[in-house]
Amino acid sequence: KEVYFWPFSNYPVNAIIPSGQNLYLLQKTIDRCTIAKTDTGEVEKEFSVKNALSGAALSDGSAAILCDNPMRIEVYNRGKLMKKMVLEHTCVPNSLAADRDGNFYVSDTKLARIIKISNDGREMLNIELTEKDGALNWGGCLAVDGGENIYICDNYGNFTVFNKEGRRTAGWKAELAGKLNYYRMFVIGPDNNIYIMDRDNHRILVYTTGGKYLGRFTQGSNRKNRMYYPGAIASDDRYIYVYAINIFTYLPIGVK
Repeated sequence: KEVYFWPFSNYPVNAIIPSGQNLYLLQKTIDRCTIAKTDTGEVEKEFSVKNALSGAALSDGSAAILCDNPMRIEVYNRGKLMKKMVLEHTCVPNSLAADRDGNFYVSDTKLARIIKISNDGREMLNIELTEKDGALNWGGCLAVDGGENIYICDNYGNFTVFNKEGRRTAGWKAELAGKLNYYRMFVIGPDNNIYIMDRDNHRILVYTTGGKYLGRFTQGSNRKNRMYYPGAIASDDRYIYVYAINIFTYLPIGVK
């Protein structure tokens, strides 16, 4: 289905965090986070979040938001700030992921690395990326699957996979006929497939975690509206959520 969120007409949504029956919608350009009902799009609450970059859903239903200046992780439950961790790391943060134990993973585009941080702020793992991992073309979007394998993708669709100990276990490129433009975000769906937001080609590409191409979405779920310039993507156990030019499309899990 598709839901129209008219309050966002003039401001793009740069991240979506599914949280139970709600969606947290980050709008960096105006330092705002909006909580909307998943099924109707009705706005429940708005609050200010300074310099929000990325977000991740936690297993307890709360939402974690990665912010810059200073680098910090803020955890919210229904819009109430529950925890704020200022991180003492020299880095340029880009993307946030979380595992089922509540540990955080932050991509650092300055030093080309991934930092794993405990839910009390301790550094648990530091993975340095090399040219082999696409570090020179690095976009820094990352995700973590149920086995705590860490996936990272650069702006050219090059994926690298690390196990929970930080050892590189696989690498592959999301290749298709034609040019793949502006890779910026991807998610791992509940079917354990990867959904890649290919913004400038107006589509969502679907691959296995091993790099096999499965299909694509180029239209909204009502098959009437094309997904022009998707700007954010997220998933839960029901849908793949895509924001594209003021329309939220809820895509089904998997491709036919």
